[in-house]
Amino acid sequence: MADIDESRDINHQREVIKDTAGIVYAGIYLFTPPNHSSLELMNAITAGSDTTVSAIHTFFLAMICFPEVQMKAQAELDRVVGGRLPDLDDMEDLPYLFALVREILRSVALSLSEK
Repeated sequence: MADIDESRDINHQREVIKDTAGIVYAGIYLFTPPNHSSLELMNAITAGSDTTVSAIHTFFLAMICFPEVQMKAQAELDRVVGGRLPDLDDMEDLPYLFALVREILRSVALSLSEK
């Protein structure tokens, strides 16, 4: 993903995002040793992928349940970045979107801490 911001090729950016998402979902199965001899490695991969997948699922659920929030975030994103992917330099110009992301992460952290 290091070159995703340098590339203005939208198709390339989409492929990188799809590949990254695939790795996140499949990571636990690809990197867990077959004999499960490394419990620490298995736990680390599981913890990281569970948190990421939980955040993604929470985000999609929130966007489905609150379409007005999705429309407001999309409008802000379109206004600021247009046809490119956002980067950290855009954070100040995307306050609504970053507040939404922080709230999703807070929600996931709370739900995981309750387990």
